[in-house]
Amino acid sequence: MKRDLLFEIGTEEIPAHVMPHLLEDLAQLAETMLKEHRLSYEKVRTLGTPRRAALIVTGLAERQEDVNTETRGPSVAIAFDADGNPTKAGAGFARGQGIDPAQLIQRDGYVYACVHEQGAETACLLTELLPQLIHTLPLPNSMRWGDLDFRFIRPIRWIVALYGTEIVPFTLANVTSGRASRGHRTLAPAEFVIPAPADYEAACEKAYVIVS
Repeated sequence: MKRDLLFEIGTEEIPAHVMPHLLEDLAQLAETMLKEHRLSYEKVRTLGTPRRAALIVTGLAERQEDVNTETRGPSVAIAFDADGNPTKAGAGFARGQGIDPAQLIQRDGYVYACVHEQGAETACLLTELLPQLIHTLPLPNSMRWGDLDFRFIRPIRWIVALYGTEIVPFTLANVTSGRASRGHRTLAPAEFVIPAPADYEAACEKAYVIVS
């Protein structure tokens, strides 16, 4: 199964000359992050205005891809004694790979550890990965506000984080993620709710915001 992801960082006004680079970096970092964590997706794109930078990932898999790894250890003669019992070297190698010595495979005179790692759920991973995206964005300058030990190009005022219709919960810079965005500062200053990522652009337009 696949779902779409919406990640909107709402801020005070960001200088216009910064936005193209910020959105490009956000897309590139997101693609790298997803690939590193074995999360398949269909498309990554970013949208922005002076008060928001938004990442939309379509067709994001609900789980990481499983991975099988095979690691070669010491020789059979070193890993097992003459009676076939694991030595300290063999037991230590198995322990380091997170398996029982009995699971070691003997081949070509060596022992091998074959480990199957089941992929984690995307919804759980995103609670850690999305804040990391903000932290790792390269910025020409940054600032602190209030008494926070946190820096960004402008103060963060709201965060929208939706995976499908579900909120990705986390708190950063005293702002808790949700589904409420903000409209045009004077024409529609109230918050408005985004039901799902596919509704994002239309919902913004109703609040007098063209997200481009």
